[in-house]
Amino acid sequence: MKKKILYPFHGNTVGGSHVSTFYLIQEINKYDVEIELVFDNKLMLDKLNFSNNNKTYLLKLASKSLLNFHIVINFVKIFFHLINSKPSVVHINDLRTAYLWIIPTKILGVPVIFHYRTRWIKSRFSAFLTFLSNKIFVASNFIEKDIPEKFRKKIVKVNNIFSHRKLKKKEEKNLMYVL
Repeated sequence: MKKKILYPFHGNTVGGSHVSTFYLIQEINKYDVEIELVFDNKLMLDKLNFSNNNKTYLLKLASKSLLNFHIVINFVKIFFHLINSKPSVVHINDLRTAYLWIIPTKILGVPVIFHYRTRWIKSRFSAFLTFLSNKIFVASNFIEKDIPEKFRKKIVKVNNIFSHRKLKKKEEKNLMYVL
């Protein structure tokens, strides 16, 4: 059965991690893998527009609400999307997306890849989300060294494809082993 990688995107701004993810998806598309992109904002979906034969979904999430009911509403929406989608793995691109996606993903027993491209954020919740991740992708030696020692056994180094545009053979082997 073909593996399915789900890439959730949160928010309405586009940055370097999104561009890097685009190049990563281009590389992964060379293999027998199904890619699913999930956006929670139509603006980002329109800005990125990199579906290229990948399944693309708009999953409208609730904004801030009285008594934080939006947290429960979003959890349920994500949970049921995951049930219907049946991904083999969820590849999380940034901390904001991790806040929403890691817990429902782990409850369903789906492996999570947390892709760090920036410095470690020192918070208990960040550490908890990293603990829940099955693998941590890092883009450089600097980021690898910045991640606390207790999480380093989960690290897979995948250089920033945005700058290299092509995976090195060792990185390609690491990436396909994880998938």
